[in-house]
Amino acid sequence: MLNKKLLLSTLLFVLAGGAAFFLYPAVQYLSSYIVYPVIYLHSLSIDRLRFHDDSDLQKAYDDLLSAHIQLQATADYYDEIKELIDFKNRYTDQCVGIAQILERYIGDDEQYVLIDKGSRNGVHDRMVLVYKDMLVGRVHQVFPLYSRCLLITDERCKIGAYCANTKAEGVIKGCNNHLMTLEYVSHLASMQEDDLIVSSGHGLIFPRGFGIARVADFSKDDLLYCVSCSPLIDMCRLRFCCLMEKS
Repeated sequence: MLNKKLLLSTLLFVLAGGAAFFLYPAVQYLSSYIVYPVIYLHSLSIDRLRFHDDSDLQKAYDDLLSAHIQLQATADYYDEIKELIDFKNRYTDQCVGIAQILERYIGDDEQYVLIDKGSRNGVHDRMVLVYKDMLVGRVHQVFPLYSRCLLITDERCKIGAYCANTKAEGVIKGCNNHLMTLEYVSHLASMQEDDLIVSSGHGLIFPRGFGIARVADFSKDDLLYCVSCSPLIDMCRLRFCCLMEKS
């Protein structure tokens, strides 16, 4: 009798365990329909709160970043042009304004820059470009919104000049490379290396007293010197300049 009861209880336990084993996935499946809406609504409410908070924080961050960029750009711009502003104030009657260099072409056929000032700004083809008491070039073509300017290193750009120490006079011109030449210097004049070459003011375009180059090398050729010069300004690094006209 005892063995029959034990056998029966064992059989019931096995059947219950098997039923639970087979019914558990079904219970899980059915319960998922009840639990999912709760999980979804909770997730949706959290996401909305998080999105709202992040959106406000992101907007505040973007506004602060924008203000910082504007202040930094303004400070950088002022640092770049403050000396040009001082220069402009010293030449109030001659200096038209400060121009930004938009594009540049430094080739062996020609060398020029495009500036952001044109006929609408009062620019004309008798103006020159200067930077901190040094000549940069001259206006060549004027358009309403911008101008094309030849650099002093362009072979078409010729400037009456003299050497600051020896007072030797000549005409300096570009060579469409990183050098310039001082021409028509008499063999009777004295020359020295590293002498500063300054504009003489001869001619209709370039004013007197602006630095151009330094004497790099020279030799005598019959009645004239052959003088090689290094420009004072690296044209590839220039970003701003002043527009002037000869008084």
